[in-house]
Amino acid sequence: LILCDRTDKKRSSHLNLQYPMVSSVHPRSCLLATVLLSLHSLARGTAEHCEAASVDLLQRQLLLDVSDPPEELPKAVTVPVASTNLALLQTRTQSEVAQAEMALWNGEDAVPEWYMEAVANAEAEQKRPGESMLQETAKWGHQALKNARIVGMFDSGTNLMVATMKQNFPRVNVVEPVWKHSVPGKHLRNLTSDTLLIEMVRSPIAQIDGWRKAPYNLKSCVTFTEHSVAQPCRISDGHTYRRGVTEVWNSYTDGYLRANSTRENVVIIQYEDLVMDPDAVLSQIASLMRLPTPEHFTIVKAPAKNHGHPRGREIAMQNIQDMKYMHSRVSSHISQLCKLLDHNLMHHFEVHMPKRAVRTYADDCTGA
Repeated sequence: LILCDRTDKKRSSHLNLQYPMVSSVHPRSCLLATVLLSLHSLARGTAEHCEAASVDLLQRQLLLDVSDPPEELPKAVTVPVASTNLALLQTRTQSEVAQAEMALWNGEDAVPEWYMEAVANAEAEQKRPGESMLQETAKWGHQALKNARIVGMFDSGTNLMVATMKQNFPRVNVVEPVWKHSVPGKHLRNLTSDTLLIEMVRSPIAQIDGWRKAPYNLKSCVTFTEHSVAQPCRISDGHTYRRGVTEVWNSYTDGYLRANSTRENVVIIQYEDLVMDPDAVLSQIASLMRLPTPEHFTIVKAPAKNHGHPRGREIAMQNIQDMKYMHSRVSSHISQLCKLLDHNLMHHFEVHMPKRAVRTYADDCTGA
């Protein structure tokens, strides 16, 4: 386009001195160059606009109104991450990063591996809270647990727990010798005294709602009919659930409670607690692993690629407070599900929220 500008005689003369082989440019070439430059600018602006719009649409789909953050956010803070890990996200769009973050905080198993790697490798600009914990335990006069094993059924928040552990206790080995979704009894095999077994649970209505979205091995379980939600299914480890999806939740939760009552190095963590009050959850884990409790913990997030405030946790908190799952994919089947869920098990688990009455998982079935 510069060469095409023949009106500026000084520029033309200067260019001809610099590039003697170029004496003239065909008019059609000039027109083509102009059109291409215009299309490039238009496409670039459109892409940026569409990417920002897609992130906004995604957030609106997950939560109709997230303009006001939930009341009294817990005290855990987000530690800035170093730019060295930004390279892990350079090939990803802003909407991809936002969607991955929201999937993680929503407790889903379908979190992309590249995002989990970015989160696990995130380094704080200041000293990471858990960096020297194992060394510091010598001052406490006892031996810290070196390993953590995180288990739970699909969409129970296992990925979120793994990411939280890796960012806050980087010296602790997060191991998975057995498939994390296997039936509870398998996780107790070869469980050594230097390992903490963390069992993740979640409100059954919310979890079944998630399985309807992404059924994983439970597709036949969540294929409900108008009159029945008790479709038999079989998961990858060979176990069959003849009474369907509610039997999956009942049996896993019962197994986790039994293990927790008989072993000192087994703890049950509720997904809702990890989202609403990660400080309390990590303080509990630090105590069980005989680690000193840091002054503050790191809220999980990947390095920010471009701009924009991470909304994954805020949306997850709001969804828990608003009980969004009660008005989603299983809303027309809640009454049937509640008849088959074990209410004694559900009463074991409380959900605590700021300025609201404590409720149990069983309260989701009140009036159903």
